[in-house]
Amino acid sequence: MKRICLCLCLLFLSPGALADDDKIRVGPSVPADDALAQNKSADDLVKQSRELLSVCIVKSGCPSAETPEKAETLALQALAIDADNIEARMQMAIAISMQARDMPMGKARKERVAERMKAYAESVLKDDPGNAWAHGFLAVWHVEVRRRGGMIGAAIMGASLDKARTHFAYAEKSAPDNLILRWQYARALAALDPERFDDEIRAQLQDVSTLTCQDQIEQAVQKRAEKLLGAIQQKQFAFAETFANTQM
Repeated sequence: MKRICLCLCLLFLSPGALADDDKIRVGPSVPADDALAQNKSADDLVKQSRELLSVCIVKSGCPSAETPEKAETLALQALAIDADNIEARMQMAIAISMQARDMPMGKARKERVAERMKAYAESVLKDDPGNAWAHGFLAVWHVEVRRRGGMIGAAIMGASLDKARTHFAYAEKSAPDNLILRWQYARALAALDPERFDDEIRAQLQDVSTLTCQDQIEQAVQKRAEKLLGAIQQKQFAFAETFANTQM
């Protein structure tokens, strides 16, 4: 699984989005498009999807609104070819979360973005219980639901900080040297309440600063982590919260 798989767990959630108990369907909703999928394997399409989102991560912002939409289409096409493709499902969760970043509240509720992201990540764990990326994604998901939906929204959705910590512990155990997992979890906690989770955030960000970067994505993430850590150490909690909320 590539490093891209966790970097965009950004929810757009309100309590009103949580009340519908309809089952979330996980799987392709469109057939593979001949123009894009011709002579391409599911893995080829997933690679294209991942590359599109990589640009967004390095820049901490996408070149255009169409970028995550194209990434989702490619992941859907991959699933149409291979419904069991784990990374395609992770890319779906990421692409949906990226689109939700600037989505109007009403549309986010209608499209049930929070539930769909969770469903794709949980489907990965069903087939691969130890998948670090899926556990990391869900750890951040639980924190973000608590932040976006408040206590009531989190209760309705079944989200909690205890569940977030449990998922992160699995992710950390499976991938102890993965700095992106640590950054995303620390970023989510800082976006929720940097003062309350000061010690927990510091521990993760300090680990991020000591790990060796393997690629351009990790280098970009490590720089963001160092900036957030500096703000936390200086007790600039208002800045830390704002910064965490605007980063990937």
